[in-house]
Amino acid sequence: MLDRLESPPGLAPIAFGVKAPQRVATLPQGRGYLWSAQVKAVRQGQFSKVFANVLFMESNDTAYVFGIEAPDARPGGLPADVADQQQLFIQFLREQTDDDIRALGMLAKVFRGHEYGCEVAATAAYVVAREVSLNLGVGYQTESGAYELVGIHKDDELVTQARLAALSAGLQHQ
Repeated sequence: MLDRLESPPGLAPIAFGVKAPQRVATLPQGRGYLWSAQVKAVRQGQFSKVFANVLFMESNDTAYVFGIEAPDARPGGLPADVADQQQLFIQFLREQTDDDIRALGMLAKVFRGHEYGCEVAATAAYVVAREVSLNLGVGYQTESGAYELVGIHKDDELVTQARLAALSAGLQHQ
C-alpha cells in the first residue's frame, strides 16, 4: 500500500487550512476539550470555501472533527443550528473524499487511507494550527456499509503526510 496522499488525475488536490482555534468547552472530569476554529478548503481552479466555527474534540491524546464519530455526522448535545452546521461540514469532507475515490477509480484502493483522506487532511490542518502533536480520529463508512472509527497514531505516515500538506498549503494564516 502507498502512504502518500496523491491527487487523482483530473482532480486538483484539496488543501485545508485552519485558523483561530479557541477552546469553547471542557468536558466533565477532564475527559477532553471542545475547540472551535475556521477551516478553509481549497481545490485550485475549482473552489475555495470557508467554514466558520467548526468544532474539534481533543480527548485521550486524539483530535477529531466533532460529530465524525456518528454515521449521520450529527453531534449530539448541541443546539440544532450548531449541529446542522457541523453536520454540513462533515458531509462536505465525506463528499470530497468520495470525489477523490471516484476520480481514482480502481486505483483508489492502492492508497492507504483513501476511505477517509479529506477527514484526515482537515483534522491534520487543525493539529498544525494548534501546534500540538495528537493522534487523529476519523469515522467512515466501509464498502460493505459498516461504520468504522479509526485512530491514526500521530507518528503514522498518513498523519505526517497530511500535516506536511497542511503546512505547505499556506492556508493557516490567511
